[in-house]
Amino acid sequence: MININPHFTLSKYNLQSDLFAYIDESGTEGFDFSKCPKWFVVSSIVTTFAESNMMLEIVEEFRKEHRENTKLAKMTFKKLKHQKRKDILGLLKDFKYLTIHSAFYKPNIDPNDNLCNYPSMYFVGIKNVIERLSWLTSQFNKNKVHIMISNRNKIKKEDMSSYLFEFSVRAQRNLSYLNKLGFISLSSPSSHPKLLLSDFTASSIRFCLEKTGTANIVEPIYFEIFLKGRLYSSNHRRYHGVWRNGLKCTPDDQELLDYGGILEEGTHEL
Repeated sequence: MININPHFTLSKYNLQSDLFAYIDESGTEGFDFSKCPKWFVVSSIVTTFAESNMMLEIVEEFRKEHRENTKLAKMTFKKLKHQKRKDILGLLKDFKYLTIHSAFYKPNIDPNDNLCNYPSMYFVGIKNVIERLSWLTSQFNKNKVHIMISNRNKIKKEDMSSYLFEFSVRAQRNLSYLNKLGFISLSSPSSHPKLLLSDFTASSIRFCLEKTGTANIVEPIYFEIFLKGRLYSSNHRRYHGVWRNGLKCTPDDQELLDYGGILEEGTHEL
């Protein structure tokens, strides 16, 4: 793996005081809502190295029992049926982890708004999530957070690095605590199957946001099993709670949420 964070030059992790986060997306960035969903989300799950190992072991055991002929990297949310999704989330829910989400409600976004779309909505969502991962790491008095990003569409590492740290619309007003960011890399579930954990995370919240089916309603069951009470809640004096922290919504409007349980106060321990 190649580190794209120019502010972190060490080659070793501190497994006792560092956190490990995995980022993925759910939905598409298109604006033709006759063909694509109205919500696009970028999500991260953050935990310790030991917890992430145990969670991946559960996924592998589940695969061997229920999908023996499926490669581990193919155990994505999209490939699982409803009951199997509930089963695997139920097996993972008791581990120690928190989640952070950047959600975009595209019908209320100008497709030409650079703050939302430059150079892509995925890049912007990653920036939003990484900022908040640095806040969480500081709040919990951890040393660093090491971040792995799902490399969809074969993102060039140079493009991601320059966007995050040099040329983004707000690069000169970066809200990250740069001293809390460790090794940041791009990979795929085939190389690093722990990215499946972020795939489950992003999919679970998008189903809770997106109205689907003939009844045009959200599906909160995945969120209730795996994410409820697990969104990062800031203790900042002015900007406390889950809103704008564990969940950054674009546009900034709580009325867009059909399911109020998303903002349930998260745990203050990790």
